Amino acid sequence: MHAVRPRRPFAGSLAPASPWQRVRRAFARPMRLYDRHLQRRHLADLDDHLLRDIGVTPEQRRAECSRPFWR
Repeated sequence: MHAVRPRRPFAGSLAPASPWQRVRRAFARPMRLYDRHLQRRHLADLDDHLLRDIGVTPEQRRAECSRPFWR
């Protein structure tokens, strides 16, 4: 069981964000969504023997690949 650490306040909340920090924050979520989309595409391309290696059934693959990228 993992120990729960207390949450620290967001470091950027104490000082105004620099322009680069604002740009990084603006692109962080779209990049995560695109990364998730690519991972699901790669999962869809795996052969059955590779799925067995990672412990995923074809039904689980179908369910995961049919989900929209924002979930």
